[in-house]
Amino acid sequence: MIPHIVRETVFLYFAALTVAGAVLTVSLNRVLHNAIALAVTLFGIAGLYVFLGAEYLAVIQLIVYIGAIAIVIVFAIMLTDPAQTALRSGTRKTLASLIAAGAWVFLVGASVLNTPWSRQASPEVSVQELGTHLLGWAALPFEIVSLILLVTILGALLASGERNES
Repeated sequence: MIPHIVRETVFLYFAALTVAGAVLTVSLNRVLHNAIALAVTLFGIAGLYVFLGAEYLAVIQLIVYIGAIAIVIVFAIMLTDPAQTALRSGTRKTLASLIAAGAWVFLVGASVLNTPWSRQASPEVSVQELGTHLLGWAALPFEIVSLILLVTILGALLASGERNES
């Protein structure tokens, strides 16, 4: 059994990593740095999933969000014009962002507090059953999405090659 202090330390590490990555995601001035900070945030969330005993969700978090979406974001940033990747800041935009974030926190908090949560435990489903179920009926959609991502990346590479040649 893992000592209580070690569990708390691991939890605090991943929580701090997640929060620090999230703060860096919204506060850095370069879009590429924001994307890397987003990947760090998603990695911290995957660590929290492992800590909570949801290993399958952690693996999906790593594969889908960090391994696919964050990499596609980085590809998109690398294929854009560098002059367009610097973020602009201003007092009006910052104030509008704070108001929007406050409204979002209020709405989410209100919905969480007003939701009648069930006290019953959900039935236990093993990772093997979940994987068999997903890869049984959802294998075709997974493959279609992977082909769409592949075509998108190839199209972006071809488009950037044509732009550089002209």
